[in-house]
Amino acid sequence: MTSLTRRMFLLGSSSTMTIQAVGRISLASTAVSLLSATQARAWVTVALQGASMIAKMISDYHKSDGGVGAMSVANYELLKVALDKLNDIQTKLTEIYKLLADLPSQFDEILKRENTRLLQIKLMSVGVGYRQALSIRDARVPEYEWRSDPKTITTMNALLLRLKEQREQVTVMNLLDPATALIAADLGFIEANLMNILGYSRQAIHETIRTIYISWIDAILDADRVGSTANYVLTAKARLDELWKKALANPVGAAFKMTPSEGLLLGCTGFNDYKPETREYDNSCAEPHRDKTELNGPATRRDTILVALAKEDTAGPGEIGARAGEFSFDHVLNAHSNAHSIVESDVIEVARRCELVEPARIGPKDRSGIAFELRETEAVYDGQPTGIMIFEIVQTNEVFGLAGDANFPTDSGCQIAVESQWNEDIRRATMQNMANRKNYEQYARELAQIIDEINMERCRIAYGGRTIIGCEIARDNLIRLMEYYR
Repeated sequence: MTSLTRRMFLLGSSSTMTIQAVGRISLASTAVSLLSATQARAWVTVALQGASMIAKMISDYHKSDGGVGAMSVANYELLKVALDKLNDIQTKLTEIYKLLADLPSQFDEILKRENTRLLQIKLMSVGVGYRQALSIRDARVPEYEWRSDPKTITTMNALLLRLKEQREQVTVMNLLDPATALIAADLGFIEANLMNILGYSRQAIHETIRTIYISWIDAILDADRVGSTANYVLTAKARLDELWKKALANPVGAAFKMTPSEGLLLGCTGFNDYKPETREYDNSCAEPHRDKTELNGPATRRDTILVALAKEDTAGPGEIGARAGEFSFDHVLNAHSNAHSIVESDVIEVARRCELVEPARIGPKDRSGIAFELRETEAVYDGQPTGIMIFEIVQTNEVFGLAGDANFPTDSGCQIAVESQWNEDIRRATMQNMANRKNYEQYARELAQIIDEINMERCRIAYGGRTIIGCEIARDNLIRLMEYYR
């Protein structure tokens, strides 16, 4: 049998959480929360936090010995005080059982079975009846007279019979879950009290505690037993570890290293407004060049060759085959007897006239990113801090700037478009719709869902873990009580 100890639940890590205190979520934020938990999951989280808070109350109650000392000296006034505290817990437990009963069917089925809930409520009603019977006892009547009174015997017998019937059903149903475990120890205390009042032998009371309640709690604490509270916690821990790995594999989770942080810019996109130099050949400008005195005369041989050069055409037997700036004058001179009149300045002149050059334009280098925060806040239940740390991923704002700004010191990991665009609104819209931006928005949504499940598993661990702590303390008290009746 693997038994989880109190120490195991007082230790924690980044992925398993440290149990401190428990409750109803109260996380306010002016930013856009990406924790889009389904209503069902949110409800589960709240219910589990409430249950965890009750488990802590029970644990604290048993730390004061759970009324064992009062019982051992047959001080019924002290017993009533102890039972008043127990009644407060049972009232809260009833609320929790109702919360658990309303959980969606796909979550924590073990906690919400209708027959289990009804049985739990019936068991608690025995405690209520027992407390009421003690509260109406006349303190002026000696204890032995009160115990021998037929009314007392009838009342206590009826309560004991009800308790036995219900706990036998618990045994048949093999109920070891946290919701049932929360009342197991208190039932042992109540049954021992009822048996004591009715005059059962010390040995009978001793054996009832040992064979029924100690065995029951041991099964609850057996992590190898499927359906036990300890197994409930260990399986939640295993799921949490896998979720933690999944969160770290998510690009947004990896960027944060799943450590709370503010103002992390992700999904960088950029737009470099840039128009390169353009050169366009204008055929219409390549008219034969004439001197001013020969405006109406025929084209000269020189003009013909210049036009050929500009058009990258042929001029006689030899192939020119190159643009003006790259033309071989030796080739032209060899091919044409009168080409000696062509000088380099003539070629450049044609190139300038026929090749239209628009210089490059360098505009703004816009950058954009999404600012995220990963928060870890202690959840609050009914105004009380719970000790359960709840993750939340939020998108605080969209950041715009220029390359080299403090927010965008490098372009590492940034998707950048390079094209000519004067309109700033169009540049921004383009950046917002780029793949890198969309991808990180999706990564954040996926991380939010993972975080949602992490929060739920943390609540399960807190609920089950505190139940285990309470059961361990109660078990110690029951052993003390059992030894008293040896």
